[in-house]
Amino acid sequence: MKHLKFLFFLIFTLTFAGVTTVVAQTNIPDTAVVKGKVRFGVKLGGQISGVSNIHGGSSKRFPGLTAGVALQIPIPDEETNRFYIVPELIYSQEGEKSRTNENKSIKFYNDYLSLPIMMRAYTLDNNLFFIEIGPKVSYLIHQKNKGLELTEARKYDVGLCIGGGVNIAGEHKLELGARLNWGLVDIYPDMEGKSKNIGGAISLSYFFGKNN
Repeated sequence: MKHLKFLFFLIFTLTFAGVTTVVAQTNIPDTAVVKGKVRFGVKLGGQISGVSNIHGGSSKRFPGLTAGVALQIPIPDEETNRFYIVPELIYSQEGEKSRTNENKSIKFYNDYLSLPIMMRAYTLDNNLFFIEIGPKVSYLIHQKNKGLELTEARKYDVGLCIGGGVNIAGEHKLELGARLNWGLVDIYPDMEGKSKNIGGAISLSYFFGKNN
C-alpha cells in the first residue's frame, strides 16, 4: 500500500509537470519572447547529508554522490527568457556515519532515486546567476546498515529543494549550482522522534545543444 501511494504521487507529479509545460508552451501571449528550446543535460556532484533527530553523536555522510540527467524547459515571458522548469532524475547517496565506544565504524546509508522539479529564474541582464525552488520525491533503492541494528527506512521521501548557481560557459549551458534539501517525511517511522533527511549538494551541469 505504501508503494502504491508513492507511485500515485510520482505519477501525479510527472503529470502535473507535463501539463504545466504544455500550457506554458501553447498559451503564449503575442508579446512573449520565446527564444529558448527544451534541452537535455547531465549533472554530477557531491553532497553532505544527515538524518535529523535520530542518531545521537553521529556525523554527516560526506562525500555522497549525486548524478543524473535533467531537462531545461523554457517558460515564455513578455520580456526575455529567464524562467525555466527543470525536472531532474538523480541518483542520490544519503545517510550518516558514526563510531561505537569501541571505535568501530557504524554506517547507515540510504541511496535514493530522486525526482526534483525545479522552478528556475535567471537574474541580471546577462543571466549570469540563477535561483531555484521546487519539490522532490525520492524512492529508496538501497539501504546499508553496518555495525548497527536499525529499523528499515521508509521506501519513499518527499522534500523541498532551494538553491542557486552561476552560468560558467555558454547561454545556460555549463553551470555550477548549490542546493539545500529538506525532507518532509519521517523516514524511520518505528523510531522515536521525527527523523527527516537533510542535506546540501554542489553539482556541475551541462546542457547539450543551443538555447536559441
